[in-house]
Amino acid sequence: MVNARQLQIYIFNATAHSVMVLLGLSYSTSAFAYLDPGTGSIILQGLIAGVMVVVAAGGVFWQRIKSFMSSLFSSTKSSKNDPDINSD
Repeated sequence: MVNARQLQIYIFNATAHSVMVLLGLSYSTSAFAYLDPGTGSIILQGLIAGVMVVVAAGGVFWQRIKSFMSSLFSSTKSSKNDPDINSD
């Protein structure tokens, strides 16, 4: 169990680290980098591919996710009589 003093120390350390990171980022020098339109296109393709992977994984595992969620929120009765879960 965490007492109040340990919590204060944790909050202080987290705040101090956040301030140090922000100060370090604010004093950075210019990179003089050029991002051409091809780079933006690759970033956009990566984002779209990531979304599609999540959608595909969700589609593959949808029945497992659905049965897990229904068992989490169902009452104490048996789910063998539920036609939605056992519709395979």
